[in-house]
Amino acid sequence: MKKGGFTATEILMATTIMTMVIAGSLSVFIAANRSWFSGDVQMRCAREVDMVLQKMTYGAVGSNGLRTAIFTNVAVAVTGAQWSVTYDTPDGGKYKFAFDPAMHVIQYYDLLLSNGAVTIGVNITTSTVTVVTNGLNIMVQVAVNDGRFGATNEMATYIRYRN
Repeated sequence: MKKGGFTATEILMATTIMTMVIAGSLSVFIAANRSWFSGDVQMRCAREVDMVLQKMTYGAVGSNGLRTAIFTNVAVAVTGAQWSVTYDTPDGGKYKFAFDPAMHVIQYYDLLLSNGAVTIGVNITTSTVTVVTNGLNIMVQVAVNDGRFGATNEMATYIRYRN
């Protein structure tokens, strides 16, 4: 007499194989997810440091940046790790960028409007400004931590005055 169905051994083998496939797929998914989150944190860190330097160079909040500064009207003040750069532009603007190491931010000020500080960079761990011939060397280091993932990115630029 012939009966339909599977034996206990066949069911056990199928269950074992299916469990191994699911476990393998799950481990690949978890590894890919970790890789994605790690890459996301690194990209946010790189974007933050790049945006800070772009805003300082080309301008923030609709104003002209350090690239358009009048060479003779640039004042750099450094006190320990804290620094500020005050400058005038040909269009009559008077602006300031300042790094506050206690707050880990770089802020922008329009000194003619007196509307307070606008934060243009966060998570800043270190930043330096050095006066060189016809310009400034600016270095910014950003650290981003998100859960168990973290990244640090450092970028520097030379800003040559045009005026």
